[in-house]
Amino acid sequence: MTRMFACALLALCACATAAKNDRAKEMVLYSTPGAPKPEGQMVCQVEYPTGSNIAKRVCRYQNQIDWNAQQAQEAMRDLQHKPCTAKCNGDR
Repeated sequence: MTRMFACALLALCACATAAKNDRAKEMVLYSTPGAPKPEGQMVCQVEYPTGSNIAKRVCRYQNQIDWNAQQAQEAMRDLQHKPCTAKCNGDR
């Protein structure tokens, strides 16, 4: 009886360890070329990837969020001031 209890306890501990390792593999860190080093407060929010209804929790540092927002605004300004070509008007 004691041997069976010990085997069950060992199996339970092995399962708990495997789940912890799988979760660590899920975490992926992304870096945008030219982005500042991650510093300051980390902000987490729930996002829905494009084309999916399954939410994912995404965490980013505040300075990188600010940098990405600034880059997006600059890109939009560049597009607004760029002269339109024939393709802009629908001509082919």
